[in-house]
Amino acid sequence: MRLSIPILLITLIVLALPPATPTTAQQACGVIDSPDLLDYPLDRFEFQLIQPFGRGNQRYDGQLHAGDDWVRTGGSSLGQPVYAIGPGRVTYSSPTGWGADKGVVIIQHQFADGSVYYSLYGHMEETDDIKFVQRGSCVSKGDIVGTIGDPRPAPHLHFEIRNFDPFTPGPGYASVDPRLFGWYNPHQFIDNWKGWLHPAHRWHFGFTSDQGPLLPPVLRTDGSLVTIDGFFMSIVDANGRLLYNYGLAESVQPVGLAELNSDLLLMGTADGRILLWNAQAGLMDQWVTGLERMTVGPIVFGNRIIVGDDSTFMVFDSERNLLQTYHDAGILDYAVTNQLAAILVDGRLLLIGTGGQLVQHYEMKQGVDLVPSPDGGFIVRNQGDLVYISPQGEWSTIREGLSVNRSDATLILDAYNGQIIAWGIEGPSRLIAFSLQGDILWYTDLSQVDYYGLSNPVLIQANRCAVTLVSQRGTILGFDTQTGILTSQISVWGDSRATVWAGLQNNLLRLQIGGQVLALDVPTFTGYCQGSS
Repeated sequence: MRLSIPILLITLIVLALPPATPTTAQQACGVIDSPDLLDYPLDRFEFQLIQPFGRGNQRYDGQLHAGDDWVRTGGSSLGQPVYAIGPGRVTYSSPTGWGADKGVVIIQHQFADGSVYYSLYGHMEETDDIKFVQRGSCVSKGDIVGTIGDPRPAPHLHFEIRNFDPFTPGPGYASVDPRLFGWYNPHQFIDNWKGWLHPAHRWHFGFTSDQGPLLPPVLRTDGSLVTIDGFFMSIVDANGRLLYNYGLAESVQPVGLAELNSDLLLMGTADGRILLWNAQAGLMDQWVTGLERMTVGPIVFGNRIIVGDDSTFMVFDSERNLLQTYHDAGILDYAVTNQLAAILVDGRLLLIGTGGQLVQHYEMKQGVDLVPSPDGGFIVRNQGDLVYISPQGEWSTIREGLSVNRSDATLILDAYNGQIIAWGIEGPSRLIAFSLQGDILWYTDLSQVDYYGLSNPVLIQANRCAVTLVSQRGTILGFDTQTGILTSQISVWGDSRATVWAGLQNNLLRLQIGGQVLALDVPTFTGYCQGSS
């Protein structure tokens, strides 16, 4: 699509227009207040995205795409119907809106929170049977608004979401990030709003990058959430409100966060320091650990603190006294209880006691999961073997020789029901439960759901009756812990570059997925559970 409006003019329009607000005419066309009232303009199983939002195009001097381009995978796109993504009012409709690049329709949508956005459908044509919707008319989700036309260079749909200019098609490209002018990534917008409109949604908190922060958040005992986003440390309360936003010096490169107690937060930095913060994000003190470059930590167990670099880790008490140093032991993974720290280093698992002493060590296979047990021990997946390690460091095998079908296999201990629930074991798309004696209790095949990509998920127990699987790609699934039956599902925008995190407190499930933290009400998402926390 050619550039028809200079970027400077677009900027002036955005600055001149007030924020979009609902009108009486718009409200008469309906409000998008349910995920069932929002969808894609095409069937994603029949169409593929060929030029996504934000990608540069050399045909237009490298300018960035302000929408998504879709083409049909199994045949020509020409003449295929295009559908309204949700209820709304048509504000622009012209078969010659882009001249040789064909017609454009724009629809205004009001959402449940009162916000207003515009969906744009470009490169469309009319046929004998299908005409463009009339300007000023109301449409419903799924109404045909036109058909894919034959623009340059080939038939495809150009689809935009924006918060400005309901009356002109616009250029379709921007010289800098289109989000700065009021465009949105359409795929991300639809996926997120379908999740935010779910009844279980309570709040969400966005980060500056779609990949999210480099460090997982810390869920504090008071229900607040501490995150590092770029050069800012932010504290969000249990209701999703931003309490504090503390700017970090450029010299501070955080490598880890941990809560020592309800009044003290520890931040490890790459230059080997630990910074101490109070509950109001006030910097209280710092101390030098002796590491020239810290890569892991602080890890807190009881009132002990572990920090490490690529080849060494050190154990301190809460008064900063060094208890023990372990050489040739770069930390790869860890899990902690109040009594022990299980530290995975190259080919070995070290159990560290509160005195900093080595309680026990084991030779390990490749592919290890570490899960703390309420009794102070650990459940361990040692490649295809399930193992229990007691608080005294005694090793006992639960089950041997399981097939591990995925590199992102993971597990949790369901302490309520005395079972181990695992993903990617005994089947590439299988959620499976074992008793603590190693018997298979149930399994659920998720190959149909896994079509969307259940990559690098985390498992978290929501309550006595439900376990939740959260995928890197934004799929959130709830399962009955007694049967493994899939009982609930929400999807939001995910990012394959991002790390997933999950935390639970007071029936509020907080999930870091892509560029946001999403909070879900557990009873609403999973259903009522007798005796749930």
